[in-house]
Amino acid sequence: MCHCLLPSRPDMRDEPSRCPGQYVDEALEWMWQCFPPQVDPTAEMDVALIGGATCHDSRIGPSNVEAARAWIFDKRLRTCRVDVGGHIVRRLSFSLGDGTLTITPGYALRT
Repeated sequence: MCHCLLPSRPDMRDEPSRCPGQYVDEALEWMWQCFPPQVDPTAEMDVALIGGATCHDSRIGPSNVEAARAWIFDKRLRTCRVDVGGHIVRRLSFSLGDGTLTITPGYALRT
């Protein structure tokens, strides 16, 4: 699970991020690299894509969703759940024991 702030690093000449979850492309690639070589993530993993709400006139949320969708498509992964867009913040709870993902609507963002 990651919570990304931007689709990609604005300037690739910057030093590597201390937090690999800050950018969609880096966070997803970092998680991908964490799989042991004997595991095929395309067969072993279900992906839930959640978030990307729009605040004011910003395109950051939708841009993050577009970047994540492109990465998911490129890796040939399947999404088991998609809840993106709109103007409502989502609160997530994930159970490591049984894999249950609970999404609860939070507050509305100002438009």
